[in-house]
Amino acid sequence: MRFLVVFFLGLWSSISWASSFQVISSGPLLADGQTESTVQLYLPGLSPNARVKVKARGGQVVSQHLDELGVLTVGLLPGAVQAQGTMALSIRVRGDLKLDEQVDVALRPAAQGSFGIQVEPTQLRPGQNQATVSIRVPEGGHLPQDARQIALSASVGDIGGLRYNGNGNWSATYT
Repeated sequence: MRFLVVFFLGLWSSISWASSFQVISSGPLLADGQTESTVQLYLPGLSPNARVKVKARGGQVVSQHLDELGVLTVGLLPGAVQAQGTMALSIRVRGDLKLDEQVDVALRPAAQGSFGIQVEPTQLRPGQNQATVSIRVPEGGHLPQDARQIALSASVGDIGGLRYNGNGNWSATYT
């Protein structure tokens, strides 16, 4: 009878060690096929000496590091997506703890679309030395409009004084 109790306690403790990874990173990853993102996963009781292998379906694992607290930091390069979705990470742990698990990580597509540009006056006449360049950035995308940055350049002349005017509108001066 003692053997059965010890056996069941041993079985229960090994099952309790084999819990699931918790995603401790927040927010969806930008999936444009070019931007590397970092995801942190936590598994209580995971030893820093454990052998961990991570595979990403729909992306590439760029790096991985397991620290002494059981936090697995994974560098990922998700493939480009057109709509919000998930990327499956297959995680295999070997050592004192044996675990095969799949973790889904949220993805969001890169901002797409066109923007409007207008120049006033459309042609500089003799005596005129500047024009106003106005840019309209449409709603949507992964950044709020006031957090976006725009870079302008001209092959002839100079563009300066770029400023955000609110509501997705930018302006600059061409000289």
